[in-house]
Amino acid sequence: MVVAPIIGALVKSEDILGKDRDWNAINGDQSYFLERFFAAKNELPRYSDKELRSWVSWVASELNEILKKEGFDIQLKDFDPRTFGVVSILDVLVEWLAEGSKDNLRVGGVSYPAVRMKPAAEVDGTFKTVFEVYSSPRHRHPIVVLHTKSGDKLYMTVADGAMDGFRLTTKIDEIRGSLQPDRTRYTYLRFPMVDLNQEIDISWLIGMWTGQDSISQALQQTKFKMNQLGARVKSAVAIAVTRSVNREVGLDIDQPFYLWIERDGVTVPVMYAYLDQEDWKNPGNLSEM
Repeated sequence: MVVAPIIGALVKSEDILGKDRDWNAINGDQSYFLERFFAAKNELPRYSDKELRSWVSWVASELNEILKKEGFDIQLKDFDPRTFGVVSILDVLVEWLAEGSKDNLRVGGVSYPAVRMKPAAEVDGTFKTVFEVYSSPRHRHPIVVLHTKSGDKLYMTVADGAMDGFRLTTKIDEIRGSLQPDRTRYTYLRFPMVDLNQEIDISWLIGMWTGQDSISQALQQTKFKMNQLGARVKSAVAIAVTRSVNREVGLDIDQPFYLWIERDGVTVPVMYAYLDQEDWKNPGNLSEM
């Protein structure tokens, strides 16, 4: 789950929609995203212009060409005249404070390429901490934090089970909010190298609306690489926003209902009624009763 380019795409859409849009949810995932993450739009300047880039266009092929040039496979469908699109790409590289050594990690009889690191090392003539370990009452495995040259921190811990989407973010937030130092003296850290390339399902974003405009396409592809030198995440989000002249906001009376008729000067309604499906019929000509 990489949310920064999703937020970046929504903010970039303001180039056409107008500034400071209030987005409205039509499902639980959208509500959670808007409440938990969208406020972080004020933090986007923490990313440099090279780390977070966004484009907006009324022509899908222009945005698709950018995605292709940046090494992504996702492609937007052609737009109708009322629709425009946005592409937002996050590209963050972190380098370990001290380079690790190549190793192997053997699991279930299979050997995987891995990285081995010491807890401290000499960096630019100074002895510095390379990684630290924490524990959490909300998680039964140690949590390691790797320090990087940029000051960013990368955390890792063995998972309790497979999770994705907002279940994953909720679990990690629980751990993040309950860290405490682990007093165990670890002499090394070893973790697998990673090469991930995945298209992420963010279709939950479709239908989220602002004013008379709503998201009609939502795509994401994330790449992540990690080795003895550091880690890099590159994630692209492509959305389409369809503009409407008049947004329909309907109310269906689709269950048995109460009805009454009032008249000025008469304290008692002309009629009170409870009407269920038995009486839902075309009455024909009202003059014939």
